[in-house]
Amino acid sequence: MNNDDLLRRCIIKRLYFGTMIVFDLDDTLYKEADYVKSGIAAVCRALDDRGVLSFSEAKAIIDNAGSTAQGFDLIVDAAHRKFGDNTLDIRQILDMYRTHIPDISLDESTLEVLKRLRDSGEPVGLITDGRSIGQRAKIKALGLEEFFAPEDILISEETGFDKHCPQPFRRMMEQHPQEHRFVYVGDNPRKDFIWPNQLGWITIMLRDVDGRNIHKQVVPGVTDSGDLQIVCENGDSHDPQAVCENGDSLESGKKYAAQLEITSLAQLSEMLHNEYYVK
Repeated sequence: MNNDDLLRRCIIKRLYFGTMIVFDLDDTLYKEADYVKSGIAAVCRALDDRGVLSFSEAKAIIDNAGSTAQGFDLIVDAAHRKFGDNTLDIRQILDMYRTHIPDISLDESTLEVLKRLRDSGEPVGLITDGRSIGQRAKIKALGLEEFFAPEDILISEETGFDKHCPQPFRRMMEQHPQEHRFVYVGDNPRKDFIWPNQLGWITIMLRDVDGRNIHKQVVPGVTDSGDLQIVCENGDSHDPQAVCENGDSLESGKKYAAQLEITSLAQLSEMLHNEYYVK
């Protein structure tokens, strides 16, 4: 048995009664690319309904653009050429996208994991970054309200802090002082695991095995050993000892990487119910 296997077994043995599993949302519980696809279709339908562009015309413009954002800009340009400058603006397009009812769903393995956790009485939480209106629409479309208590759904726009800050993770711990261990399952090593690692959580990264994730699972400026070099996504700070605006800082040498990696949430279910999961 190699060292990685030993580490894996040691961590799995720590998952016992008194553990709270906290999930990321986008590209963890579902594929965010499916939300983008759903949003694009909603925009195209709305434009067709308003007689601005046909569904196929709008879809072709977006598909041939370099990005969804560029496609939206090109749609506005096309509407202006066709009807004049006051026909449509980018804010209207973004509103169509952000307020649409998402056509997304949980896959079978994710649903099975959530059902097992619910049926076994295990506490679960959700920490996600994004606008409230969009994240709430996703949560409703995925049926997650069945599995997560309202107070255990933390959305960055609602809390005032995203995952670059410790507050969401600390708040989850403060809300559940009876739990002995906290686990965070996410996908984005740029921000998902930095603070949970700092706070003593077990961290698990869901690998992007099909290459469909919105954010690539790499962190620019991180050394081969995994030491954090860039604290913020915008690159404002390159100092491992940098202090955030709220006064919190990261200790030098802390790892951005998760402690464990899985290729599907079905593996998480196996971890929680195999011989190493001691209640």
